[in-house]
Parts: sequence; structure tokens; C-alpha cells
Amino acid sequence: MKFAFSSGKPIPYVIDSQSGLEVEIVNEAFKQVGIEVEAVWLTYNRMSFIQQLDIHGRGVTKARVSDGLFYSKPYIYYQDVALTRAESDIKLVDVQDMAGYTIGSWQTAAQDIGGKFGYMFGEKGRFRNDYFPVFDDYRRVKMFWVGNLDIVVMDLVIFDHFTQKIAIEMGQTLNYDVHCLWGDKHWFQAAFKTQEYRDLFNMGLSLLQAEDAYQAIYSKYTSGVKTHCAASSP
Repeated sequence: MKFAFSSGKPIPYVIDSQSGLEVEIVNEAFKQVGIEVEAVWLTYNRMSFIQQLDIHGRGVTKARVSDGLFYSKPYIYYQDVALTRAESDIKLVDVQDMAGYTIGSWQTAAQDIGGKFGYMFGEKGRFRNDYFPVFDDYRRVKMFWVGNLDIVVMDLVIFDHFTQKIAIEMGQTLNYDVHCLWGDKHWFQAAFKTQEYRDLFNMGLSLLQAEDAYQAIYSKYTSGVKTHCAASSP
């Protein structure tokens, strides 16, 4: 079956057709029910049009009303947090504590996160001039570690992955603090054109979780992450 992953490849979630946290979960879930996955690479926006494309399903989405698709159980999560350098000793208890600092994040973070963050750093936000949307994950993390940004807002696993890489490049230990300002993990579903593939994916996912293989995949890609926010269940 053909399954669409984002061509943006948010490492380490998607690396290639056989590796990456999300890729392995999808591949292994379908393998449990005897189905081989053919990876298809699409931009995230293009993935919204799977009804018109020669593919059977897509990843990282949330159920929409009356779009004719069949949505799986939650199978993957992202964990957006605020990150600061340990030596900066910045204290963030609430989003409003970010006022006055230079903030880096992905391009649509203010819209996606919303709430106080969107109000402060959105298009008409009072602190918009302190907000720097940076598309490339590696570049954003590098800007942070060389001191161009005070705070980075992004997924914890992606941040830690690139921090480990940059620490090797810089030849030094890089310590950071995690500020869990947005609560629990944000779970996402897969979407399929047919109920048959949705049900097969759910069955394979349940078998994967029952064997603890699901957690083993997560551990494989998150073992270097030093700090987690409070866990939640899908």
C-alpha cells in the first residue's frame, strides 16, 4: 500500500523509506498484518489532497468532519516546548514570561500554538519583532546555540536530535532547560481512503503496542532526550 510521509522530513521522525520514528511505526504496524508499505513523499500541504492522488493513506493529521477519509487511532505525538540554554538561567513559568526575549520557531508556530503565544508573537502581536520564524530545523537550532536566539519553541525530540549533532560540530557539551508551557503531548492520526486500510493499521498498531515494540521504536529515537514533559495517553 502507498502511504504518504511529509517531504519536509522532520528528522528524526522521517529519515528515509525505512528509518525514522514515524516511518518505523507505520512500517511495523502494517507488517504485523502482512502488508508492505511503499513510501510516497509529498509536501505537507499536498498530503491534504490524498483523495485525488494515487495513494492509500497519509500520516500526521487530525480527524476532520465529513471529508470522506477514515482516521486511525492516535499513533504518534509531537511535544512542543520552549527551550533555553542552561547557562542563561531564564525562568519561564508562563508564556507571558517570554516577553523581551528573542524567540525562534517554525513559520506558522504562532498560528498553530495560538493562545497567549499567538497573541504575543502573531502577525499583530505586541512582541512580533522579537519573533523569528525559521523554516529549517537545523538552522533554527544552530542560531540558538550560537546565541542569536534566547529561546527556541519546537518539538523536543527534533531539538535534541540537532543539538547532539551541533554539540559534535562545536566540540563542546550543550546543556539546555525544557519549559513545558503547553501541557501534554500532541497526538496525531493517520488518514486512509478506505475503512479496510484504517482498520488494518489500527489492528497492526495494537499488536505493536501489545508487544512493547512500539515503545522500543520510540526509545530508539528518543534515548538522548534528557527531559520530558508530563506524559499523556492518546
